[in-house]
Amino acid sequence: MSDSDEQEDRENLAAREIALAAHNRANDGARHNEEVMGDFDSNPTLLIDRNPIQPPLPEGRSYEISPEIIGLVKQNQFQGKPQENPLEHIDAFEEICGTISAGGAPKEYLKCKLFSFTLTGKALRWVKSLPAQSITTWKEYKVAFLGHFFTKQRANLLREKISSFQQGPVEPFHEALERFKDYTRECPNHGLSEGSLWNIFYRGISGKCRFSLDTASNGNFMTKTVTEAKILIENLASSDSDNFIGHERAVKAINSDPYRDGYSEIKAMMAEILRNQGREVERQREAYRVESTIIQDYFGDLIPSFQEEVNFVGIDGSAHREEAWKGRA
Repeated sequence: MSDSDEQEDRENLAAREIALAAHNRANDGARHNEEVMGDFDSNPTLLIDRNPIQPPLPEGRSYEISPEIIGLVKQNQFQGKPQENPLEHIDAFEEICGTISAGGAPKEYLKCKLFSFTLTGKALRWVKSLPAQSITTWKEYKVAFLGHFFTKQRANLLREKISSFQQGPVEPFHEALERFKDYTRECPNHGLSEGSLWNIFYRGISGKCRFSLDTASNGNFMTKTVTEAKILIENLASSDSDNFIGHERAVKAINSDPYRDGYSEIKAMMAEILRNQGREVERQREAYRVESTIIQDYFGDLIPSFQEEVNFVGIDGSAHREEAWKGRA
């Protein structure tokens, strides 16, 4: 190999070494900036604030919520059970929050901080499962809460209860109306107009009640406006309620007949007297059996005819003597 060839090889080797060194420096810098798998198990990751509810505080302000306020909202707990109504829970909570204050804290901030104290069981586990710092406003909290617990299936069942409403065979008109209103309150997203709701109610009540509404409407309830229909229904319910209360009072007065009550008391007293007499008779009989056993065991054959004389007590409490002389003529 000539000297020129050797010189070229040395230059090429030096160039490769320089390029390799530059590549290694670049890789070391990239690895330095990128997290490795072990970093995810480090203490700083485990110690981050995992609270999902983080409403922002006004700059330079801090608020202290007293234990009394926390204790007040905790009295109304929501567990997330199917029979619980999440809408009613929200309503009750907001009503309480409207009556309290905490050092001038904004109402939205106060609601965000307090609502978690009203949750327990399944509901509390749900809120803790939310991503850290994912909720910053009360509106977001309500949307998340109702989206999880006021499910589409629940809404569909409530809509079905509204659309299939029927007055019970013996259900008073005013109670049927209250039940129907409860259905609509439980499902505000029923999607029905006010007129459609009252049509459903009218079709679901008894024939007698429909006749009363038609009569009050000069023959046809369906000719009334929604406002007029509501007034007629409320008036009939008010009248029905008054009559129902009067009927209940009359029934109560009949059932509380003093002569019948006095007779019942006398019967109870006589039954107690007879029970006491029966217990006394049984006590005397038991005492006699014990006494007989003791005497017989003590005297033995000296009194062979002891069993032949039997004393007993009757139900009227009087004593009797029965003699049966065995072996006598």
